[in-house]
Amino acid sequence: MAKYPQMILFGEDVGRRGVYGVTTKLAERAGSARVFNTLLDEQSILGLAMGAAHVGLLPVPEIQYLAYYQNAQDQIRGEAATLSFFSQGGFRNPLVVRIASWGYQRDSAGTSTTTTASPCCAICRAS
Repeated sequence: MAKYPQMILFGEDVGRRGVYGVTTKLAERAGSARVFNTLLDEQSILGLAMGAAHVGLLPVPEIQYLAYYQNAQDQIRGEAATLSFFSQGGFRNPLVVRIASWGYQRDSAGTSTTTTASPCCAICRAS
């Protein structure tokens, strides 16, 4: 984040410590305007990311667990991935989506139901 001052990181509990403590103290170092919590709603998180990209920021939205990817898939595939094409290059969506998955997924049943395909493969298969 020090190298990219336009980068912002946000998602569910990202401003506190993030999934598995990955973003612990990051809000202190980068500032609460650049690292912050959002609502517990994947579509809102992705909508915020796309809006931030339109005004020149480099958003890094975090979807808390891979099990929640299905809730965000429509925004990623139907909006973010196609906007440049449908606007004939008038708009871009330079965003990086972070999703915790596999390795340390030992939470409750609602968050441990990961898919066997990566998000990129899931997008390809659903298209």
